[in-house]
Amino acid sequence: MMDKQSGIQRPIARAFGRLLKAWREERGLSQERLAELSGCDRSFLSRLERGINAPTLTVAAEIGLALGLSPSAVFSEVGAEVERELAAEPAER
Repeated sequence: MMDKQSGIQRPIARAFGRLLKAWREERGLSQERLAELSGCDRSFLSRLERGINAPTLTVAAEIGLALGLSPSAVFSEVGAEVERELAAEPAER
């Protein structure tokens, strides 16, 4: 399967996915329940958690709100996670 993500999109998708799964599990929610709360499809949430898909800003905000997080908290935490990931990667020349 060809990877359609490139540049910064790949680290953002991975970071959002890791955080999404952690936030969901911290709240004791199944993917099915979060799908109901957020209006997203359960299989789409699964792809987000695995970093296969990257959410739009609107979808990220809606999922955050369903989890009790403000959009600014979601974007701030994802941004910090991306920075940690990029800092850990060896510089490409």
